[in-house]
Amino acid sequence: NYHAFFRLLQHAPRMSPYLMDLLTPPMRLHALKAIIKSYNSPPLLPLSFLASQLGFHITDPEDPDIHAAKFARECGVVVDLQQRGIDTTLSRRADVGPPRPPA
Repeated sequence: NYHAFFRLLQHAPRMSPYLMDLLTPPMRLHALKAIIKSYNSPPLLPLSFLASQLGFHITDPEDPDIHAAKFARECGVVVDLQQRGIDTTLSRRADVGPPRPPA
């Protein structure tokens, strides 16, 4: 349950967020795959929604949308920066996986 994980990350006591940082990237990937499979009604899902669901508002508060877009693009998701969203229809056809090293 990625939603509960990021809520716990935001309100975790003492030093536990440092331990949870190790689990954050795989949990973001799991959540990204689930979001792409689930949301097909609006073909363009706003980056602000994606950033809040993937916990970027917690770890990168200065500009979570840009960090979410960068993460999604590295995972193979189709990102439209002009309309500030991800194309769920095209991304469902793409091979979404762990972040790839730059070519």
